[in-house]
Amino acid sequence: TLWHDPLVRFWHRLFKMVGWKCGMEVSNLTLTSGKRPDVVRYMPTSNVLTDVRTIAAAHTKYCKMAACIPGHGADWGAGEKNDKWEEEARHQGDTFVPLCHEVGGRLGEPAKDLVDLLARSAGVGPEREAFKTYALQRLRALTFSGVARIILARPPFRTGP
Repeated sequence: TLWHDPLVRFWHRLFKMVGWKCGMEVSNLTLTSGKRPDVVRYMPTSNVLTDVRTIAAAHTKYCKMAACIPGHGADWGAGEKNDKWEEEARHQGDTFVPLCHEVGGRLGEPAKDLVDLLARSAGVGPEREAFKTYALQRLRALTFSGVARIILARPPFRTGP
């Protein structure tokens, strides 16, 4: 909740800023699993479902590779999300986009592509660039502040007797 939830709220805000019809934490949207996508873009023929994943670089499943390959943590997180969401979304005619955020501020490729799509919807020329710069700066700032909140919530020393 300290890192994930502010990101979800901001992604929802970005969708609204460009005029997309959208919802956040929508229930009863998946046909069989009962999962709630973090942010949904409603479209006439299908929806775009998203789910935010925060990636702490110390996880034993991908730590070694993340130390060698930039973006490996986000790629791993996207794979995990796709395994859980993609097939069901496809079967009901929707598209799924994993929104992965690494501790250092790096976004996964699908998240970056979605920022580009949002920017194209925001306007032309300088408006696109301004929107994209704003979106990326805020997403990275929310990541850093979320990680800081997590660190402060879990001090490495005893706080009591």
